[in-house]
Amino acid sequence: MKAVDFFRTLRRYLRPYPGASMMLAFLLLIDVAFTTAWPLGFKVIIDSALPAKDARLLAIVIGSLLAGVTVASAASFGRDYLYAYLNANVLHDIRTAVFNHLQALSLDFYARVGTGDIMARFSSDLAAIEHAIVMAMPSAVLSALIIVLGAVMLFLLDWRLATLTVVGLMACVLAPRGVAKRATTAGYGAKQQQGRLADTVQENVTSQTVVKAFGLQRHADAGFEQQSRELARASRRFGFLSYLVERLPSVTILVFEIVVIGTGIVLVFYGYQRLGTIVAFHAMFIYISTSVTGLANVMPALLHALAGFARVDDVLDERPLVADAPGAAVAPRFSSSIRLEEVSFGYTPAHRSLIDMSLEIKKGQSVAFVGGSGSGKSTVLNLILRFYDPVSGSVRFDGHDLRHLQQESVRTQIGVVLQESILFNISVRDNVRLGNPAASDVDVEAALRAAEIHDFVSSLPEGYDTLAGARGSRFSGGQRQRIALARALVRDPAILILDEATSALDPVSEAAINETLRRVTVGRTVISVTHRLSTVTHVDRIFVLDHGRVAEEGRHEELVAARGLYAHLWRKQTGFLLNAEGDVAIIDADRLRDIPILSELSDAILEDLADKIVTERYPVDRTVVIQEDPATRFYIIVRGKVEVIRHEGQNAGSVVATLTDGDYFGDVALVENLRQTATLVTRAPTVFLSLDQLYFWALLQQAPEFRELLAGGAGHRNYSPQY
Repeated sequence: MKAVDFFRTLRRYLRPYPGASMMLAFLLLIDVAFTTAWPLGFKVIIDSALPAKDARLLAIVIGSLLAGVTVASAASFGRDYLYAYLNANVLHDIRTAVFNHLQALSLDFYARVGTGDIMARFSSDLAAIEHAIVMAMPSAVLSALIIVLGAVMLFLLDWRLATLTVVGLMACVLAPRGVAKRATTAGYGAKQQQGRLADTVQENVTSQTVVKAFGLQRHADAGFEQQSRELARASRRFGFLSYLVERLPSVTILVFEIVVIGTGIVLVFYGYQRLGTIVAFHAMFIYISTSVTGLANVMPALLHALAGFARVDDVLDERPLVADAPGAAVAPRFSSSIRLEEVSFGYTPAHRSLIDMSLEIKKGQSVAFVGGSGSGKSTVLNLILRFYDPVSGSVRFDGHDLRHLQQESVRTQIGVVLQESILFNISVRDNVRLGNPAASDVDVEAALRAAEIHDFVSSLPEGYDTLAGARGSRFSGGQRQRIALARALVRDPAILILDEATSALDPVSEAAINETLRRVTVGRTVISVTHRLSTVTHVDRIFVLDHGRVAEEGRHEELVAARGLYAHLWRKQTGFLLNAEGDVAIIDADRLRDIPILSELSDAILEDLADKIVTERYPVDRTVVIQEDPATRFYIIVRGKVEVIRHEGQNAGSVVATLTDGDYFGDVALVENLRQTATLVTRAPTVFLSLDQLYFWALLQQAPEFRELLAGGAGHRNYSPQY
């Protein structure tokens, strides 16, 4: 962005305030006119009033100067008020424009741009713009006007000296020009580096579980120090260049001041000019040189603002990947079906999450999408909600291509309950009303009653006016989900989407929420995504996804009888007995036999194992095993979700698998007496069955063929066997 772009951008934001802008310009001209005219008083006094001892002329000149001071002072007070008024409003408009534009951008933008970088636009970038507008711009504009009008006045006084002065001013402008361009580029680079550093801090703060699990403190420190050094290097370069831009005009104008005034004195000495004219010329030259210096002094702030404006414009120039087409129609009230017709989609060109998928969801049906991690379940929801558009094929709402319908008119008919239902730090009443801003207090209460959370909220000291806290921190997970469900229900949605809505809850809360969901979803079209099959046995149709395709579809009983992928997932997840509190699990010999590596063991050995297996319960974001630690236990996941994170060298850990109900790990490391080759962290409250290594080794001695079974059974897994 060049300097002219800065003023063009600023003019764009001043356009809504024409009256204030014109009045400000008028008051500036009054101030500048007096500043550039009053040195003429010296010329008149020295060249005319004093030699002629003309008291009347002397009084007129002094009186005029006093009147000019009064008018100019009044104009400056008005100018200061208008500056404050315009500054506040322009900054408000910029902040609002950026924030509103962020709301309009598609989810792909947030996947590409880090949270810290976005926050830096509102903090350091807007702070630089604010400093320039509030502090630098008034001085810059005033100085520029004084330089222009002052130069005209100099020619009226003495064209010879004025020509020398103009040459000097041109030198002042040209001297830092090349440096200023490099400084602007350096400033933009420094701002970009600030955004990356903010991203690093934000990522580190929100990933402390992984940092501590891997012992990455030193790695994190080294990475941060390296980025901080790069920022310091960029800031040092920008700082020096911006100060050089400030210094060069000052040095240049000082040299020309000596040359010009020296020439003027020579002209007086030889009688070619009068002393009063030279005094007035010198006074005006001082004003101009001071203005040049003032303009140079604010250049670093303006350069900071140039970089800030460029980064703000980067956001404003982003175009939503998903936008309403010209002439998009308002979606009719949902009455028939949602269809995916040969839909293919990928978040990146190199990978397809859905491949030629076709399916239909009829009005009033309850359907579920199940399958392994990465099979495309959540992607289907993203396309139905039109967070993304298909690469090929179409998603049809009552026969209409979603791309030809207004997004808002479709989404207002859909209620969504997510795995992590975020509440805002406003009252419960207002959190629910976010689902339907037009909802009355009666509607809000009805929704909370339907979600079976009314009695609890009413019992709180502040009732419906209770603040939810940051991200709903004042409520438990189950309570947050019920409030989120009320937020979805208050829309009276024709379609209710449940995206792993209960998977992050403990067993007791999950069972209670599921019972509530069965009651409130009667008569609605319900689309759910889940990895826990026990929650979808009652739905009208189950779509089993595998690598972006529909592998099977049908009712629960039909799919179990088909003995396909769904039946395999069902056998893996069932056969565990949980107590009423959900914190003690029991497994018998028959269920152990369904685990591939144990399938060939005798009944006696399996019964002995079942007696020695114990229950372990972990909350969300708890590290279960740490990479490079000795292996001590064999684990079976009864319910929950676990991420497998592998760390290689000094690189940050990456998620290589997600384990859910019925998956197991730790066997190969135990039998081979290896150290753990990955870290496992819970991503939902998780209940395990675990077997101590002593019993595991005893099993090896008791059944020598077990080692061979391990190698053969590992192939049945949907993840690498080295965990």
